[in-house]
Amino acid sequence: MQTTAMGLVLKETKLGEADRIITMLTDRFGLIRASARGSRNLKNKLFSSTGMFCYSEFSLFTQKGNYYVDEAALQKNFFGLRNSVEALGVAAYIAELVVVLEPHRPEEIQELLRLSLNSLYLLSEGKADPRLVKAVFELRAVAEAGYRPDLVACADCSRFEDKKGFFFDNKNGRIFCEKCAAFHCHDVDTPLSVVTAMRHSIYADLKKVFSFTLSEDALRIFTRTTEDYVLHQLETPLKTLDFLRTVLN
Repeated sequence: MQTTAMGLVLKETKLGEADRIITMLTDRFGLIRASARGSRNLKNKLFSSTGMFCYSEFSLFTQKGNYYVDEAALQKNFFGLRNSVEALGVAAYIAELVVVLEPHRPEEIQELLRLSLNSLYLLSEGKADPRLVKAVFELRAVAEAGYRPDLVACADCSRFEDKKGFFFDNKNGRIFCEKCAAFHCHDVDTPLSVVTAMRHSIYADLKKVFSFTLSEDALRIFTRTTEDYVLHQLETPLKTLDFLRTVLN
């Protein structure tokens, strides 16, 4: 059966001398794996449209649950990622995280695809700090995948703001104000600016989700907090993180 879909290539596996299996997030079918025969050959029509981070319109042939790429029309290749090791590292992390999350619900698929494309665009064009893109992406992505923390107010007293900051409970995805954190034997370690950034990352319209800045100290806390939350919730080691931590630090 023939079908078409827009897809973003997130992983590629070499097969034989010229073939590759690509894993991509598609607008219609979610995360799929497809065989792209001969696509590693420079003269093959699929070479420039099925590589890593390529966003293309795919013409697919399906047989017994397997996908085969017949044609692919490149829409965007995010070539600028190659100009920055930090940007490329964050892009690789984004790709791995999407594969791990493996979205299934139609609205989740659409949201994650748009979020991925927006993130890669900002990284490719150098329009945002790679650390900020990473933190916003991972928090918004896991929230859409069903791991949304409750950041509206203190989990005990419903206090919305505390100038001294909040404690973020990354195990249960809750925040506590200074008074309630002390009752729960927690330290207050998350400034209000960081909590505000986390709220924005989860609740803001996708078009505006990256439209904020943080001081260097706040950005450092923001990135550490979101990463710790993701790792705690997923309980899955992410191979790209070791390299990324070295690059970003």
